[in-house]
Order: sequence, then C-alpha cells, then structure tokens
Amino acid sequence: MLLAAAVPALVGGTSHAAVTPAAVVAAPSAGLPPIDTEIESTMTVVDCPITLDVGVVKLNFEGTIKQVVASDPNEADATKAVRLRTTGFHMEATTPDGKIKVVLDMKDPNNAPDGLLSVVTSDPPQFAELDILDLAATIELSGEFGTTTHVLTSANPMRLLNPDLHRFPAVDALYQLQEAVSLIDANGTKVASIDDFLDVRNGPVHLPESP
Repeated sequence: MLLAAAVPALVGGTSHAAVTPAAVVAAPSAGLPPIDTEIESTMTVVDCPITLDVGVVKLNFEGTIKQVVASDPNEADATKAVRLRTTGFHMEATTPDGKIKVVLDMKDPNNAPDGLLSVVTSDPPQFAELDILDLAATIELSGEFGTTTHVLTSANPMRLLNPDLHRFPAVDALYQLQEAVSLIDANGTKVASIDDFLDVRNGPVHLPESP
C-alpha cells in the first residue's frame, strides 16, 4: 500500500513575511506548503508513560522537530501530498526529583524515514500528517551509588499521526503515537518502552505583509 493511500492528506500554506507566532492567529491554509519549505515546530508531551526496570514513570517532554518539505514519489500531484523530511528532532524530560532523565534524538539524521503530509479535503481545508522517527535515546538513572546511563535505539519507529489538521504548520495540534516504541541496547535487549506519546505541536505562524 502506498503511504499516500494509507494516511489522509495534509496541510499547508505559504506566506510572505513572518509575524511573531504568539501575536498572530492566521486563517487555515488552503494548500500544501511549497517544496523545500523548512519548518521548525515545538513539541510538548505531558505525562508520557515510559516503562523502565524500576517500573512505569511519567515524564513531561519539551523539544523541537525540524522538517523540510519534499516531493512525494508516489504522488505526481504535489497539491495532494508531499513528504516531510525530518532534519532535526530533540526532546528532553527529567523527573521532578532529578533521578531520571530521558533524551530523545534522531538515530541517523542522514538516513531518516520521511513523513507524509496530505490533503483530506480542500473545502474546508483538512490535512493529515504522519511523522516517522527512528530514535536514539539516552536514559540516565541516578541513585545512591551513582548514575547509570543507557544508550538505546528504537526497535520500531515512532509513528505520530494527526489525521485532522486544519492548518500547517500546526497550531496547538495533537499528534498521537500509533504504537508503543521499544528501546533496545546494542545487544538487542529491550531496556525500556515509550508506551504513549501525545504531543502538542506548534509551528511558526505567518501572515502576508500589509500592502
């Protein structure tokens, strides 16, 4: 099955001059963003459950994702779907007592899977976005006898989906983890898992220059 057929379409909009994101609410975009558009969005996750050998802990993650719009080889019409090439991803979380810290990054920025942004309906605008991330994770566990550091990678990709976007970049949009992500060590042993991951995404909001 083509990726474009598996996920509803996504979002977009062009702008001329940037306005401070917090000061502007833009109308929903009517089309997909142009090829080579670069987007950096913040990501916030509250009470993310992660299973460790000490049990399940809930962490609050903060970070960013950077994406570049690319053509979709499975869709000749660039007004229907585009790929989202992730060029940067970084999130961190620490428990209130400082004893557990988790850092998530891209496993291989030069060989990362593409996401998909596609159009579901054009009137009213509705898009779907699927992000696919191969992860590198560092987990630090501090205790009475010092700190243990686990350097891990994802056994399966993190797949984050929002099937009901009404603008792109997203503004206060929720992206839901599609399946738990197992984190393994260099020997292939499962050390931890990300059991859920509901991230609130906010990208830059742009409006045209006033005449």
